[in-house]
Amino acid sequence: MRQQVQRKLEAAMATLATIPDSYMFANFQPGSRDPMPDIPEGLRDLLAITDGFNAGDVAIFSYRELDRNQFYIDDSESIELMGGDRDRWLCFGLNNDFPLIIERTAGTIWWFPETWLEYSFMATRFEQLADSIDDFIDRFLLGEGYLQLIGGQDRWSDFLHEHGFITTE
Repeated sequence: MRQQVQRKLEAAMATLATIPDSYMFANFQPGSRDPMPDIPEGLRDLLAITDGFNAGDVAIFSYRELDRNQFYIDDSESIELMGGDRDRWLCFGLNNDFPLIIERTAGTIWWFPETWLEYSFMATRFEQLADSIDDFIDRFLLGEGYLQLIGGQDRWSDFLHEHGFITTE
């Protein structure tokens, strides 16, 4: 993980630790000490810092939860949209119950952007969201892209504004 992104993530976690009711909108777990050889490098770096978290509408699975949450992309409709090669992808988290997916080799982050649908398997689009885990964390978890990701405002976006992570209105 790039140092700038790691510092930004650690700053958010430290700030949250000073807010008594922050658990109501964000909860970051301590980093994993598992070796994680089967995980793409960027995701492995993230899970070493925080082994799973919830922040607003975004949830990132802990290392030990990854395997049991692959059902989010096991349906035939999703596999077809993902190009038919299920083993190429790893669901590492959720955005409002829609899977966040990393392409194992390239490390790019993908999603089903039609989050207004009832279920992700109803989606007709599968698109790249970010170039890497670093890009995802920097732009979409701790930056202005979060508002685009969730399509609105919530307590996490309020936190990001109040503490200078998002500076535009």
